[in-house]
Amino acid sequence: MKQRIYPLIVLCLSTVLLIGTLAEYRLAFPAESNVLASYAPQEPWTPPAPTAPPSGNEEETPPPELPENPIDFAALQDQYPEVVAWIQVPDTNINYAVMQSGADTPEDFYLDHNEAGEKKRYGSIYIQRYNQADFSDPNTILYGHNMASGAMFANVHKFKKTDFFSAHEYLYVYLPGHVLTYRIYSLFTHNPRHLLWAYDFDTEAGRQQFIDKTLNPKTSTKQVREGIVPTTADRLITLSTCVNGSQNTDRLLLVAVLEEDVLTK
Repeated sequence: MKQRIYPLIVLCLSTVLLIGTLAEYRLAFPAESNVLASYAPQEPWTPPAPTAPPSGNEEETPPPELPENPIDFAALQDQYPEVVAWIQVPDTNINYAVMQSGADTPEDFYLDHNEAGEKKRYGSIYIQRYNQADFSDPNTILYGHNMASGAMFANVHKFKKTDFFSAHEYLYVYLPGHVLTYRIYSLFTHNPRHLLWAYDFDTEAGRQQFIDKTLNPKTSTKQVREGIVPTTADRLITLSTCVNGSQNTDRLLLVAVLEEDVLTK
């Protein structure tokens, strides 16, 4: 994880930018907003079938060929160099590029800019530079607006329903050369404090504090999947969006733990 230096803009992200203008961001989502829709995978990731180990009596065989990555990152990043990943959550509208602003642009540039860098109220799905672009941190936090149309991260709210949460266990993150499969295990509301400020993920104690929070949230809105207990060595992903209601400053968090990392072409 990159050095934990959090300027004032981090706090503004939670208290002003993402919440103070919530009513505005709940407007209808225009059709042209997802400018990278043509790159989106149409079906959830299906890992390749495992190959049988050699019997020992055969000549040495070459390693199996790597599967194709569903995202053409070479073409995508050639045109949109600040795309670092793609996230897909089955049976939701969440199927978007993940952006990360460069050093020459503001940390939260994609809060109100689309993937093409155009000023748009609905913004993009993005991670801040506090997180590594390869999702190798103990907790990678993705931000997206809660749009009234169901776009961006609005469908995180679907997981508030027990039946939907129970039936949907996985989300997928595509990276250049990798497909990451995460198992969704917790949903809850959290105060607007920046998570990387509230929990010291550089320490085992800080990571455990956040895990304990996800396993036993003290909030009225919550879902926890039984039988999943992440360790401090695990890699987590957190989807963060606004709660419903313009006067509520809390965040709705959907948390998942990395279960598989498949190498791809």
